[in-house]
Parts: sequence; C-alpha cells; structure tokens
Amino acid sequence: MHLVKYFTLLFLATAGIYLSLPMMQAQDQSTLSAITPTESPFVISPMTTGLHHPWGMDQLPQGEFLITERRGRLWLFNPKTGNKTEINGLPAITAQGQGGLLDVLIHPDYANNGWIYLSLAAGDDFGIGTEVIRARLKNNELVDIKKIFALEPKTDSGYHFGSRLAFDDKGYLFISLGDRGDREEAQNTNNHFGTLIRLHDDGRIPADNPFVGTKEAQPEIYSYGHRNIQGMTFDTKAKRLWTHEHGPQGGDELNLPQSGKN
Repeated sequence: MHLVKYFTLLFLATAGIYLSLPMMQAQDQSTLSAITPTESPFVISPMTTGLHHPWGMDQLPQGEFLITERRGRLWLFNPKTGNKTEINGLPAITAQGQGGLLDVLIHPDYANNGWIYLSLAAGDDFGIGTEVIRARLKNNELVDIKKIFALEPKTDSGYHFGSRLAFDDKGYLFISLGDRGDREEAQNTNNHFGTLIRLHDDGRIPADNPFVGTKEAQPEIYSYGHRNIQGMTFDTKAKRLWTHEHGPQGGDELNLPQSGKN
C-alpha cells in the first residue's frame, strides 16, 4: 500500500468524522458521548528513524519503500531488514526554503515498465521552480532520466512548491503546484502558479485538457486557484481525485478538483 496515500486517506477519514459531527449530534448523541480519545482503529508503529525532513514515499512491488528527503536524498528502505540504501544519480536539486526533493511515485504499471516519478525544486538563472522527472532504478542508481515537466516561470521565492504526484484510473499523471507565495497569480492561467497539472505518463499534454487551444493559458493546467496542494490521492473505487491544501491561518481545504474550474 502506498504510505503517502495512506496518510492522506487517514486525513480524509478524520476529516470525514469531523464533517459529519453536526449530523451525528442530531441523530445519535449517545453514540458521540461513548467515543473517547483512547479509542482508535489506527496504530502508529515507526518503521525507521534518522530521516532528515522525509517528504515523499511509495512502495515498490517487492515491498521496499522509496523515501525522499527534502534536502536532496533518495533512500531505498527494506522493512524486513531495516536497511536504508541511498540511491545515486539524482539530478541537481535546489533545497531552499520549502523546496528540495519532494514527492516520489511509481507508475501503475511499474512491474512492466519500471518508471519512477520524482518532483523536485530546481534552479537556473531565472530562479527556482518545481520540476518532475521520470527514471528507472538500476543497481541503486537512477537511469534513463527524463524531465517531463517544469513550472513556468521560475521565481526567487522559497515558498509553496506543491508538489504531490498521483495517477488516476486512466493513466493520467497529476502534479500539484503551489502559488509560490503569490496568491493573486494563482488566479492567472498564463502561468503554472497554484495549479493542478494533468499529463500523459511521458509528459505529453492530453488533447482534452481544459485550456488546450486557449490563448495565453498554459495547456498543462487541469484546475487553478489553489494555494499549496500537499495532499493528493485518487480514490479508485469512486474514481475521484481528492486534494488537500493548507490555509495560511487554519481554514485548510479538502477538494474534488474539476476540469477547468477555479
């Protein structure tokens, strides 16, 4: 099971409990009064320690986990032995502010194609921005690396990079991007700030993306007006993409993004 998704689903389950409290109070106060803080279906069992700002995680078919550290390290963790092996071959990463090496996700057909996806903050002469690469793992090293997305434009901001990765049931890759600390620009579809991106698994832009063919709009955009999506999972049963983003002083949001919508 993907543990990144597990924690997102844990949040969703908790959110569902709180959202339903008013209804529960109206229907069955006795049930509510019987619930105590010590009653929980979840058990926390640390698998490993000593990580430095772990940010993303996904599980390989053999049971091992890929774990990212924001400072720019990728680990292969074996839960049976407890061993962590550092993966080599990462591209240049700019670990600055909230940026660095971010999410990791394996392809739904990883057993056959071996593709691994990583989001990261990368810098150039124009600033820093979120990028996504795909690669394969061979002898504890990334090979066949290809950049499939880069945020435009880059800025000097160290805030709100996003960036979660998720596949839906049709094989589309979704990439969440923060507003880079400039919330007004999240309303502007001529850049990637504060958007949810939808791509084919090789980085191509789907022809039915909502802004394809729209003048002065980025064709990769699926939805916009977001602050900083850092929770995302696809519900395979209901076939819906859930996202979660932080409010500046509370007011976190749980969303069901829709194509072309703000």
